[in-house]
Amino acid sequence: MYDMQIFYYVFMIDLFWFQLPYYIEGELKLTQSLTILHFLAERHGLAGTSEEERIRIDMIEQQLRDWRNQFIDATLDKNFEKARLAYLAQLPDK
Repeated sequence: MYDMQIFYYVFMIDLFWFQLPYYIEGELKLTQSLTILHFLAERHGLAGTSEEERIRIDMIEQQLRDWRNQFIDATLDKNFEKARLAYLAQLPDK
């Protein structure tokens, strides 16, 4: 059973988007997973220090998102076993 108090709490802290996850630091209130990840990466020096590094990080991020979305599609497919094998076949060896 869901604890409805979390929804009341999220509503009361006045987030821009009413959703989870959220991140609050002082007056800063963030929602959206990627926004939070980008903020934390920048804050902790993990967002790349040059244009080339930032571009490589963006490419890796997008490839991981593609694989994640394909994984989700495979798990929801009516013919799961066939979709699972097709998903695994397209992954790189390394």
